[in-house]
Amino acid sequence: MTPQELRNSILQLAVQGKLVEQCPEEGTAEELYQQIQAEKSRLVKEGKIKKEKPLPEITEDEAPFEIPRSWMWCRLNDIVVKTIKRGKSPSYTAKSDFLYADRRYER
Repeated sequence: MTPQELRNSILQLAVQGKLVEQCPEEGTAEELYQQIQAEKSRLVKEGKIKKEKPLPEITEDEAPFEIPRSWMWCRLNDIVVKTIKRGKSPSYTAKSDFLYADRRYER
């Protein structure tokens, strides 16, 4: 096995959640997803972001591989706040905060 094949194999196992044991105390993806949706709803109500059109849910046919039970498939647009539009640079601020796994970090 070449170093590149080993790297690709490790990356594939990590993406599929098979590299390390899944810890139940970390919570599920569904819980984190609900927190993200609540935060996005709050930002829409405050007028900080625009309400987006819902995308169709991911079907069984679209899932390329099996994932652990505590994970879930979702569309990237469902969990991000900023959208980068073609031909435009993203705007940056000196200070921003974001929610990560039920803890708030500032950078």
